[in-house]
Amino acid sequence: MNRPVTVIYDDRRTPPSDINAIIGATRFSGILRKRLSLGEEVRRSCVEGGAADLFHLVDERDAHHLAELIEDGQPNHTFLRLPSFLMPARPGGLPAAIDKGRHILQSILLAPVFDDDAAAILTAPDAIALLRARGPASIRELAISLAAEHPTMLDHFGFVDLRRPEAFLAFMSDATEARHFNTTARVGAVFRKASTNRVKMAREYGFFHVVPERLKAFLLPTFDFTEDEERAGYSMERLNVPDAALQFIHFAFDERSFATLVGRFFDFLSARPTQEIGVAAMREQAERDILGKMNERLAECLASDIGRQLDRVLEASGPLGGLRAMQARADVLVREAIRRDPSSALAIGHGDPCFSNILFDRRIGMFRLIDPRGARTLDEAWMHPLYDLAKFSHSAMGGYDFVNNDLFDCALDEELKLQLTLESGGPPHRSRETFKERVEEEHSLFVIRAYELSLFMSMLPLHMDHPRKLAGFALIACHLIQDLEAAR
Repeated sequence: MNRPVTVIYDDRRTPPSDINAIIGATRFSGILRKRLSLGEEVRRSCVEGGAADLFHLVDERDAHHLAELIEDGQPNHTFLRLPSFLMPARPGGLPAAIDKGRHILQSILLAPVFDDDAAAILTAPDAIALLRARGPASIRELAISLAAEHPTMLDHFGFVDLRRPEAFLAFMSDATEARHFNTTARVGAVFRKASTNRVKMAREYGFFHVVPERLKAFLLPTFDFTEDEERAGYSMERLNVPDAALQFIHFAFDERSFATLVGRFFDFLSARPTQEIGVAAMREQAERDILGKMNERLAECLASDIGRQLDRVLEASGPLGGLRAMQARADVLVREAIRRDPSSALAIGHGDPCFSNILFDRRIGMFRLIDPRGARTLDEAWMHPLYDLAKFSHSAMGGYDFVNNDLFDCALDEELKLQLTLESGGPPHRSRETFKERVEEEHSLFVIRAYELSLFMSMLPLHMDHPRKLAGFALIACHLIQDLEAAR
C-alpha cells in the first residue's frame, strides 16, 4: 500500500523563556539556521520527500480546522506530525520519514516520547485526536498512550528537543556554514576545525599563544594542533554560547545588552598593545593594507566569470554603475579617510571580529572572539588599529550578517535600478546609534565607515560560492558610497 502522506508541522508551542533569553525567537519555525528558517527547512524537506501536503499550525483554530478537513476528506492519508520544537538533526531525516509514512498500517512513533510529546506517523483517527487535544497536558497523555499501544522506532533521525538550552545551542552551533575549504566537527565538549589551507590553520591556532596575556581574556583558547601533507587543524572548547550574528539577525538584543556587547568589544580594543610608527608610516600602511587590498580584491573579482557577470548587472541597473565606477568613487573616499586618520601606532589585531566570530551570552555578558586572521609570531599580529573596528562596524552598521544569512532582497525600482531591502530593515536604529555614539567618543565615524566600505568591496571574491550575496554586498557598498559622499 502506498498512501499519501500529509505533514503536520505543529508550531503551537512557543519557545520557553530559556530559549527566548538566548535568541529572542517568538516561534520555533522562525529560527534561522544556515540561511534558512526552520519552518522553511521543514517545507523544503516535505517537497524533497514528496509529501502530499503540509499544514503549518500556529494556534488552536488551525488545529481544529485541520481535524475537520481530515474527517471530511482525507481518511486514507497518513499523517506525519512534527512538533516544531523537535527537529531531525541527521541529513535527509524528514524525507526518509515521509517515505516510511506511505507504507504504515498503524500509527508509529518515530522516536521515544520527549518529556511530553513525540514525532509520529499517524492514522487519521490518531491525528484527529492529537489535533483536538486541549493544551500540552492532554497532548502528553495522548503521546504516552500512543507509545504504549503502538510501535516506537529507534531514533534514526537524531531528533533534537529545541526547548532544552544545551541541546538548542548544540544544534544551532552549526548555524554558520563552514567555508568550502574548511571542515568542522564536534565531539563531546571539543570543537575541531581543519582546512587544506594549512598556513591559515597555523595562524589561527597560533594567535592565542603569541598574543600578550591581557588579551587572552577575550579569546577562546586553541589546542591540539596537527598537520600533515594535505591538511592542518586545531581544537577549541565547544561552548554552548550563541554567536552575536545569530542573535543580531533574530533581533534578540535590547538596548542594554547591545551596549554591553559594544562595551566588551571596546574593552578588547583598549587592551591591545600598540607599537608607535608615526602618522606618515601609518598612512603608508593603510594605503597598502586597506586601499591596496580593496583594489587587489576587486581586480580578482573582475577576473572571474561571476565577477564580470555581476559587473554587467551593476552597469545596467546598479545605483552607481558597474564595479569599476564604484571602485573609482570608493578609492577617493578611502584615500580621504586615510588623510583624516590620525592613527600613529599599530595594534595587535584579531583581523575578523564580525559578529559571527564573537561568542556572546547576553545574560551574563560573556564575550569571546574566535577565528582570528591569526599569527604564528607576535610580529605577524600587528595591524592597522582601526581595522578591527571597521570589521565590527560592517556587522553593527552595514548589515553584513543579514546578507550573509540571505535575509535580503534585491529588486528593481520604477527607474529599473536595483534596490536592496534587508529583513525588517536590517540593523536596528537604536543599535546603530549605540555603536555610532561609542565610536564618536574616540574616532571619526567617517574614517571608520570609509574603511568599512573597503571591506564590503574587498569581500566580493570571497563569497563566489553564493553569487546572490555579491549583489547584496555591492548594493551595501553603493549606499555607503552615497552616505560618505554626502558627509564629506
